Amino acid sequence: MKIKSIFGKLNIIFVLVLITIFFIYRFNCISYGLPFFVNFDEMEFQSSTLSTLSVLTGYFELNYNPFYAPLLNLIIILKYILINELLINSLSLDQIKSKIYFNPELFIFYGRAASLTITSFSIFFLHLIFKKLKIDFLIYSTLLITFTSSLVVFNISTIMSKNSFNLIIFLIQLYFFI
Repeated sequence: MKIKSIFGKLNIIFVLVLITIFFIYRFNCISYGLPFFVNFDEMEFQSSTLSTLSVLTGYFELNYNPFYAPLLNLIIILKYILINELLINSLSLDQIKSKIYFNPELFIFYGRAASLTITSFSIFFLHLIFKKLKIDFLIYSTLLITFTSSLVVFNISTIMSKNSFNLIIFLIQLYFFI
């Protein structure tokens, strides 16, 4: 019994260390190309995200993105702006507004950080799915390492788009379906 308890804790520690390494490594990659190179999918998703604030900003655009992805993205972006700009940099709300207005690549940077955060949570849900299926630790640890180092996850986690939100919604549905 005690061995299973220790093994379970080492299991969780491994997954959390893997997610932390993934987050730190990919966080160093999310500022690539800014401010000069922006993906077209990012521009569409940025307009969708800003369109969810149409009550406050007056900017509304009909788009093809699902409603939950821009809304969740906006919530995470606003939390990152609150933590980084207001608490760490001690800027006022007017200074934050002018900083983002004159540097629109900051909004894309925070959006990429939000996609990275959601992708990190989806790695944890993938771990939960493997545990629910009772797959051996050695097998699913290899699968998690392969998944976190794949180019598909690199694209999902470093580009501000709906793909990271679609991934986590799919994994949550799969977890509850199993």
